[in-house]
Amino acid sequence: MKILYVVEHYYPYVGGVEKLFKSLAEEVAKSVNEVTIVTTKHKKNLPSKEIVNGVAIRRLPLKNRYIFSFFGWIWILKHAIGKDLIHTTSYNAALPAFFAALFIGKKVIITFHEVWGKQWFKVPFLASWERWAFYLYEWFILKLPFQKFVGVSEFTFQELCTRKSPKRVVKILNGLDYKTIQNSSKTEKFEGFNYLFFGRLGVSKGIDIMIKGGSLFNKNNEAVFHFVLPKYPKPMRKKVLDLLKTYSIKNVKVYHELPFNELLELMEKVNCVVVPSLSEGFGFSAAECAAKGIPIISSEKGALPEVTYGKVLPIHPYSAEGLAIALEKAKNGEWNQKPKRHFPLSKTVSEYLHLYKAMV
Repeated sequence: MKILYVVEHYYPYVGGVEKLFKSLAEEVAKSVNEVTIVTTKHKKNLPSKEIVNGVAIRRLPLKNRYIFSFFGWIWILKHAIGKDLIHTTSYNAALPAFFAALFIGKKVIITFHEVWGKQWFKVPFLASWERWAFYLYEWFILKLPFQKFVGVSEFTFQELCTRKSPKRVVKILNGLDYKTIQNSSKTEKFEGFNYLFFGRLGVSKGIDIMIKGGSLFNKNNEAVFHFVLPKYPKPMRKKVLDLLKTYSIKNVKVYHELPFNELLELMEKVNCVVVPSLSEGFGFSAAECAAKGIPIISSEKGALPEVTYGKVLPIHPYSAEGLAIALEKAKNGEWNQKPKRHFPLSKTVSEYLHLYKAMV
């Protein structure tokens, strides 16, 4: 069996989707004849071709996500020839993968990481026309006749079932590489109260709530806000930096990018991690923190209630003021306790392989 994955970003890009597909592709490569990743070259110094852990990576000479979405199929076609199945993901990779599969008569499945619907009109950092454009693009992607739609959580699965025939929808929960997550050496905590935000620069990640709430809390408390700020995408990064300047948070430490091992070490040094997302289709950052036993302040929106466990505090109300209240409770040790959940990567890989074999 030969599998082609079409994704907007891949290793070394950092994000929940990228973690899933890197883990999935490398594990699937152990069981099939050939696994190829087609993705964009988001940094100039990345090689156009390389093999990493048995996976052939092909980076297209496209950096602009919209050119990739509407014209990427032209480059993808040559990589799709000879493959048994194409697997893609929402959002920007969906259209070029579908068109490439359509032109050469291949079956294609899509993993939907989150379904937004009217929530597009609630996110910050976007102009009105952008909200409408993203809303309509998602609607269009959901109308395309992919052979299967995969939901990565119960929440996302149910959202898909309201929009597609249940016969076309499959639930395969995202899996975690617990060995890697839990293998870091234990380090001493920072002095005082320290809290952390990390993740990709997405409009849904609650970054505005994070910055405003951190500013409110730090005005009246001795605390340090650790903010891991990716360098990409640059327009969103600039908006976030401008917001940081506007609110001039006392005692904020900004990290521009961290290797995963260093991020794990930082997670262990702080008192808690904040996940203020407006919605999450799964919530890798929350799931990883829970797996490491790190207390979490969570919006508990979307699929987050499914993956958070251990010491958890909700952001209620969902606002900067609500986050400041949750941080105050965390500082005072007023945590709620949630039962443990488990998301084995082996189960995720097994279920995808079963799906692939059923379709080929």
